[in-house]
Amino acid sequence: MKYVPPLNGDTGNVNRSWVDENVALGEEGSIPPGDAFEHPQREIVHVITESGLTPDGEDLTQLNQAIDAKIAAASGLSPYDIPFNAGLDADLVAEDLIIKHYGTMIMAREITPVSVIAELETAPTGSSVVFDVTADGVSIFSALPSFAADTGNYLAGTLVADVKLAKDSVIRFVVSAVGTTTPGAGLRIGIEGRV
Repeated sequence: MKYVPPLNGDTGNVNRSWVDENVALGEEGSIPPGDAFEHPQREIVHVITESGLTPDGEDLTQLNQAIDAKIAAASGLSPYDIPFNAGLDADLVAEDLIIKHYGTMIMAREITPVSVIAELETAPTGSSVVFDVTADGVSIFSALPSFAADTGNYLAGTLVADVKLAKDSVIRFVVSAVGTTTPGAGLRIGIEGRV
């Protein structure tokens, strides 16, 4: 991209600055050429489309998303997400949670967990729903995630600093506490990771 100066001002200086009008001093403001608007927009849209996004006038975060995607691609940190479910029957209809181990997997490659999202269809009452994810028997959390009793508000917990899920490690998803009056039902979690 090339700097586009205003149409007026010191036209002998290709690097002249843009200035505001100052009526009191009799100074006219800069007059913009079309390229001053055209070029930055084309550059930004190019970055957005090259990152795989479709430009959207309603989403004013796309440039940031595109930059994040390009950094991740250049650094080799590709997304690698892991889902787990609990308290769902064979037809994926919510059913009461119980305290138990709900799922296991073996890591095909090392990943770095970034965050854990979760949703619960039915809130617990009496006490919280608490869950854990372990790697070879060790929790990936320093504070376990939970859903508050009665409200069902999700408390994301805290991942262990610099935690990694090593290749060949056994990952287990466990519900370790349920509501005492209503246990809660229909738990889905997603571990957002980077390879």
